[in-house]
Amino acid sequence: MTDGNVIDVEAHTALIRSLAKTYDVRELAYDPNGAVGVISPIVEEFDDKLVPIYATNPGSALLDWERLLKSEPVQFIHGGDPIAAWQLGGLRVKDASTGVVKIDRRHSETNVSGLAACELALRRALLATEEPASELVLTYR
Repeated sequence: MTDGNVIDVEAHTALIRSLAKTYDVRELAYDPNGAVGVISPIVEEFDDKLVPIYATNPGSALLDWERLLKSEPVQFIHGGDPIAAWQLGGLRVKDASTGVVKIDRRHSETNVSGLAACELALRRALLATEEPASELVLTYR
């Protein structure tokens, strides 16, 4: 959305506001890890819809995500995003003591924030729907 390694908060908040005019936004889930700058300007407008979701929350959607990627036809469309491809190249996962596979941000070889955000969003979507992961078709933007 923005070039370089700087987050354009105005561009992000403008996009969120624009999408909210087009779509029936029921909730806006976000990872508080670094999202405060983007969330703060829209708190008044979306306060009742904001849902913080932390990487430390129980569960993971990595196995569901893998099934979506390997399904025929593919049900998770990433559009060949070069940043996602770069992050996937350095991604490391870990088995939590509960047996849940999670993204290991600390030991990943690249910044995997986009993948972590995507996994959190998928986890939230799976919790909010009655559809099994195999029935979902998701687009990563």
